[in-house]
Amino acid sequence: MAIISPFTIEVNPFDNLNFLYLFYVGLLGLCFGSFCHASALRIVNNKDIIFQKSRCDHCNKVLSWWHIIPVVGFILCYGRCQFCNKKISIQNLTSELFLSLLFVLYFIHFDTENFIFNAIFSCLFLICMITDWTKMQLNFPVMILIIILGIIFNSFLNVRPISSGLVFSFYGILAGWVLIYLINQIYFYFRKMNGFGEGDKWLLAGIGSWLGYEQMFFIFIYATILSALWGITNIMFNNLSIKTKIPFGLFLCIITLLHPIIIFYK
Repeated sequence: MAIISPFTIEVNPFDNLNFLYLFYVGLLGLCFGSFCHASALRIVNNKDIIFQKSRCDHCNKVLSWWHIIPVVGFILCYGRCQFCNKKISIQNLTSELFLSLLFVLYFIHFDTENFIFNAIFSCLFLICMITDWTKMQLNFPVMILIIILGIIFNSFLNVRPISSGLVFSFYGILAGWVLIYLINQIYFYFRKMNGFGEGDKWLLAGIGSWLGYEQMFFIFIYATILSALWGITNIMFNNLSIKTKIPFGLFLCIITLLHPIIIFYK
């Protein structure tokens, strides 16, 4: 059975491009980037995602509405809390800008349905990036949601029939989960310690659900190389030990989010 890539839409990205739409899409990305960053921090701190008001991470004061305007709030506050004068984490700003850029690139290259799905996936992977970087945690419900959306995408809204879409996602899920599991078992046998976190295999299964086992495998290889370079750099310049844990999920997410864009320029 021939496997069809999830990204086979032949569209000239600059035909009839409306730059006002790009501006609105960029704003949408800023807003979702801010929400994803706040959600990720609340997840790792076991706080309510929806109903709790935004507060300063240092003094716990409730922020005013203009404090939380993406990018603008950071600039107006000069990068500091208006109550305690502590520096605001640059992570919030970078999350907003990063997702805004992704939204614009996805909008340029995809039709409406594929843009919506890529935008949703990017939000979920951004949450995984932040939780893994911040606390070395990957939220299980978020990863299950990625797996479910991957199945829906490949079964109902992509170019393949439902039956082959289900098989495509199933093989991807199984391959991603088993790959991390087997490598971790081999590593544990020789080193008597885990080489991957428990959440890594579920994250890779989610990537496989969306992109299939072939592209998932290449993403794993590139993420491994990137994480190794990051680890070597930290050992050389930050005096970290070779046993220092690396947020591998972060690198999986980075490569996955850039993947739809990179393949357009091959």
